[in-house]
Amino acid sequence: MSWGTVDWIEVVWTLAAVPGLVLWFANRVTAGRSLKAVKLLKITDGRAIVARYSVEKSNILIGVQGVFALIGAISMLRPQNPEVAQWDWLRVILTIGLLGAPFALSYLGFRWRIVDQEIIRLARHRKKSPTPPTG
Repeated sequence: MSWGTVDWIEVVWTLAAVPGLVLWFANRVTAGRSLKAVKLLKITDGRAIVARYSVEKSNILIGVQGVFALIGAISMLRPQNPEVAQWDWLRVILTIGLLGAPFALSYLGFRWRIVDQEIIRLARHRKKSPTPPTG
């Protein structure tokens, strides 16, 4: 099944990257807010390390998901070559990679969002509860 120069698998390649791209953009926004809060509160413990890492990881994975979306978009713009239109082992391996990797990264983004929200919830709870006496 194809539409003009676009084959169905090229559409799937492109759409496989979109959910992860959206998730990692949302994660980047949350990570940026966490980093800003850490800097504002002058926190220098593990929370600062996690906040910086979250921003860096989100930026990298936005780039990776963007590359997958770009590969799909470019493949849709190129005319089909009838000589390579049949399925061969290389195309099967590329398809598995171009579908599996974005889905795995989307899952990672979804799981990280849950973890990040839990960290924020715990931090808010910790801030509200009184500090136990020491000594």
